[in-house]
Amino acid sequence: MARSKHKVRTTVVVVLASIFCLGLAAGVMAILKERPRAVSEEQLHEAMRLPRKKMDLSPLAQLKVASDGVLARDIERYRIRMKRFPTTLEDLLREPPDLQPGELWDGPYVTRQGILEDPWDQPLRYASPGVHNVESYDLWSIGPDGLDDTPDDVANW
Repeated sequence: MARSKHKVRTTVVVVLASIFCLGLAAGVMAILKERPRAVSEEQLHEAMRLPRKKMDLSPLAQLKVASDGVLARDIERYRIRMKRFPTTLEDLLREPPDLQPGELWDGPYVTRQGILEDPWDQPLRYASPGVHNVESYDLWSIGPDGLDDTPDDVANW
């Protein structure tokens, strides 16, 4: 009889441990499902097409031009493969005409031309080497006023 009670206790402990483990696994899955995900190029592009009349779109521009922004990873992939920064942003879309031996263009590095525009439908500005980032590149939007070198410009410096 003592042996029978021991088996029952062991079975109860195993069942409780199993239920605990299943609950823990379900909790972890719920947390992972709720975790924020990175913004894709497509999501960013769609967000930029929302009605713009009274919206401050500078944060969207900042997502593109920041040194850790959407285009920074594409420019960095280009730099790693080509061993240099792109001459123009269009080099991310099309193989550059000045391809040198040893450069491994593996693009396109962006999926469409619209990614190279700011939220106000103006082309992003790019300079490599940069004036402000002399070891890499300058990337900026001329902002909602459409004029370069004004206070509303959004830049990676």
